Amino acid sequence: MADFFHVGLCVSSVERSLKFYERVLGMEVIKDQELKSAEFDELTANPGSRIRFAYLRLGSFILQLVEYTSGGGGTLPVAHNRVGSPHLSFFVDDVDAAYERVTALPEVRHHKIVDLNAQMRTFYVFDPDGVPVELMQLVGSLPGLTDKDR
Repeated sequence: MADFFHVGLCVSSVERSLKFYERVLGMEVIKDQELKSAEFDELTANPGSRIRFAYLRLGSFILQLVEYTSGGGGTLPVAHNRVGSPHLSFFVDDVDAAYERVTALPEVRHHKIVDLNAQMRTFYVFDPDGVPVELMQLVGSLPGLTDKDR
């Protein structure tokens, strides 16, 4: 049986992305290091690579940021409607307060708050590489989700 460990994102700069995820979401850095190894090259089928990676934690969620400092493969266009493009979603207790706090950060791109339905108020911010990060207030509960899932 498998158990979830982390979500990994390739980023153009671990430094910039760390600042974003710490400031916008309050994530805690739990590891930040560089790696070059034959085993990693074999795992990723990418010989000669060197990476800087960091793990961040928010509750039980772990996000891994990976920057290829050598051996990288370029940048793909990221957008919510493109196959393979990720988006991250986080619950907040007060979406209006989160919006006010986040939109006060001048370097953070964002959309306005949207009431998706009677139970979800949400908005997107975009990390330094354009990955959509959703901040959502859940009013009540959703079918299939329990308070433990929030």
